[in-house]
Amino acid sequence: MSRVRPSGQAARRKCSDLWDRFSASDPGLIRLTSTLAAVGGVLLTLLVLGLVGTSVLAMVVGAWIAMVAGYAVSDPNPRGQAITLAWALPVSILTVILGTLLAPNRVLADTVFLLLIFIGVYVRRYGPRGNGLGEFTFQIFFVALFARATPAQLPSMCAVVVLALACSGLVQLGLVRATPERTLRRLRRAFRARLGATVDAMIDIADVKPDTPAADRAAAALHRRTARLHQCALMIQSRLETGIEDPGTASLVQRRIAEAEIATEHLAIAWLRALRPHPDNAVTTLALHLPTARRSTRASGAVADRPTLVDPAVARLTGELRDLRLLVSRPISAGHDPGLARVRDRLLGYRHDQRIPENTTAATADVYRAAGELTRALTGLRLILGAARGDGDQRPETARSRVELEAEDHALQTDEAATAEPTGLARPSTRAALQTAAGSAIAILGGELLSPQHWYWALLTCWLVFLNTASVGDILIKSYRRLAGTMAGVVPGIGLAALVAGHTWTAFALTILCLIGAYFTASVSYVLATSFGTAMIGLLYSLLGSYSDGLLVLRIELTAVGAASGLIAALLVLPARTRHRTDQQLAQVLHRMRTVITQSVAQLTGQPHTSPLDAARELDGAIDAFRIMTQPLTHPASPLRERRSRARYILAMLETCSFHARSLAATAELMPANPHTLADPRLAKAGQRLTDNLTTLTEFVQNDSHAQQALQSGPPLTAPIPGGPSRADPGAAVTEQILRHLQRLDETALSLGHPLARLTL
Repeated sequence: MSRVRPSGQAARRKCSDLWDRFSASDPGLIRLTSTLAAVGGVLLTLLVLGLVGTSVLAMVVGAWIAMVAGYAVSDPNPRGQAITLAWALPVSILTVILGTLLAPNRVLADTVFLLLIFIGVYVRRYGPRGNGLGEFTFQIFFVALFARATPAQLPSMCAVVVLALACSGLVQLGLVRATPERTLRRLRRAFRARLGATVDAMIDIADVKPDTPAADRAAAALHRRTARLHQCALMIQSRLETGIEDPGTASLVQRRIAEAEIATEHLAIAWLRALRPHPDNAVTTLALHLPTARRSTRASGAVADRPTLVDPAVARLTGELRDLRLLVSRPISAGHDPGLARVRDRLLGYRHDQRIPENTTAATADVYRAAGELTRALTGLRLILGAARGDGDQRPETARSRVELEAEDHALQTDEAATAEPTGLARPSTRAALQTAAGSAIAILGGELLSPQHWYWALLTCWLVFLNTASVGDILIKSYRRLAGTMAGVVPGIGLAALVAGHTWTAFALTILCLIGAYFTASVSYVLATSFGTAMIGLLYSLLGSYSDGLLVLRIELTAVGAASGLIAALLVLPARTRHRTDQQLAQVLHRMRTVITQSVAQLTGQPHTSPLDAARELDGAIDAFRIMTQPLTHPASPLRERRSRARYILAMLETCSFHARSLAATAELMPANPHTLADPRLAKAGQRLTDNLTTLTEFVQNDSHAQQALQSGPPLTAPIPGGPSRADPGAAVTEQILRHLQRLDETALSLGHPLARLTL
């Protein structure tokens, strides 16, 4: 038995590692749970209808309604989902009755359909419930026209609607119940897994030989994992309001997650700088966290100066990173471990210069400090989640950090600001409703002319390309992806339909697998999800005995008609230009960046202030929205090469500013009103000049390339001042770090002036 136990532990550890990797690839298991809920509802509906012995048409209608319920009900908590499903029942029954009665009169039915489409899109402004009920209105009326049921079949149709909604509700609220608290716990686990993967990438860089393709791959992995960690942090931020009842606790968790993410970025950059000395350390920053960065470790020529693997300092630092990795992999719910407690106390000591090993270079000392700060951030996260209060660890550094963190948690307060919403035709929901209704009218007409039997494919495409789009460019990109996915799914659809001909259960199983693939990949790759949907249609028609190769070719044609209809409507009906949308969002990003810098400098200089970390997370959200809005410009298929390059450059500069702004905010939170920063005259002057420059850039973007003043430049902030404190002084080192962040922000703000002076996005 003693021999079996270690192997069993190794197997459990391997399974745990594999699960961590999967949860990191699907943070919070959000895609998996939503897929299981939707597909489970469809399968349960088909099972019940099959046992009852209904017709094939009734099974298709029931499966369609269950599928709609699987993605239309998107309330954040089970209670809200139950209320939406309760409202969906009368809405669906009334809609199916209306559709069935109007179906014989095609002109009147289409007119009412367009009115329902307008209403269904307009009510999206009322949040998840309005969005879900609007989706039900469109889809149920569509199903009624598709089924061509007679008034005599209305009782059975209503029964199918009730059954499908009941089955979907049973699966969503019972079998696959996804509560906000459970989702948040899974997101935290995914964050821990991604943070561990980032530390692993740092270790891998030290383990590979310099100036080799392996070194390039290791650096690219570090960049990729850091970006994924940031993405997971944003997802946690979006779930905190519903996942934690107490707003104060939610705000504290948000802060600790932000601190852990920023500390990880600091450690990664310090590690790269220590291993790869370079005269311009900004290059390291860019190569680490920009989404579009693809830098080779051999490109700069700096790898040759990297210390060899036999360097004792590198070997010791690598060992510290491995110990840090053990702390990261420790679950929040794990009990007290004396060995890990010693490791944590040692790493926390590196926050103070006197605990850093002697005879270390400045770059190496930065790595030790960054490791200590990340350990402190992890301790703070465990503390706020209630895992570190009763662990009994009273070691000096651990106890000191716990006291500091508890004092910070007690003092922190939240401050939220309301934003005004446009009214009238300027409201996005009104514009989208008018555009979708107009595009649907064109799609119905074009679909009827091309195929009176399958015109609904054009209408569905038009409806879908308007989902989650805000500008003409967004609709163009989504239409392109929809068409590309449809074309990519035709060949597999033809092949699968030919293989399963005459094999009913095999075709049914493959249809369900395609449905799972479409749901699971929808938020990752719209092209892939659409290709799964096209292959599923081929299998579905094979099951119904009406499949032909020309059917899938017709789907391509009708998809093109629907995409073109949506694009025409977006161009002609209250068009929202991509340039206008991106310029609005760019001004919002610059405004939030100015807020972060103003609040950080105020806290560092002892002035009245609010918390800069809250503003820093709002800045992250604004840049993420800006990245999404610029996708039509940065997409490889964009023919506007000059604007594409300029958009990518501006996005890269904003990402750099975001990193240094978050770092500045984190430093201000950790060390407010430091005596050295209070006495340094450069801080207030640099902060004022930087905020003035950001104000100028904001006015330039908002006023269509007209600003009242020019950008200001100043002397380098990192140059020592005569008679100032020595850089060996720990307080002076903190001030220098703050000034370095301001210097990078100042340089990046000035660099933004060049592309904006030529033309805004």
